[in-house]
Amino acid sequence: MLIAVAKAPTAQAHFGVVAKPTLDWYQKRSPLLLERVKAGFVVGSAPLQLQFAANDEATKKCQAFNEFLTDFIGSEAYRKILRQYQPQT
Repeated sequence: MLIAVAKAPTAQAHFGVVAKPTLDWYQKRSPLLLERVKAGFVVGSAPLQLQFAANDEATKKCQAFNEFLTDFIGSEAYRKILRQYQPQT
């Protein structure tokens, strides 16, 4: 979608919807996107949400996931991934 917007005639207005960190990541890898695709404005943000069934097994998995996520967010692996999308972090 981004390449199609970038290659479209400049006399016409085109738009797409993409997460800003995702656009930044693609633009770091494509001179065409960096030159031709501009972020007009950020509409808003939404939190990441997961849903688990309401049973004992899902409760255990949810607790395990929360423990993993807490550990992961404090890890160097997480920071390395984050730097790929948000270099200023």
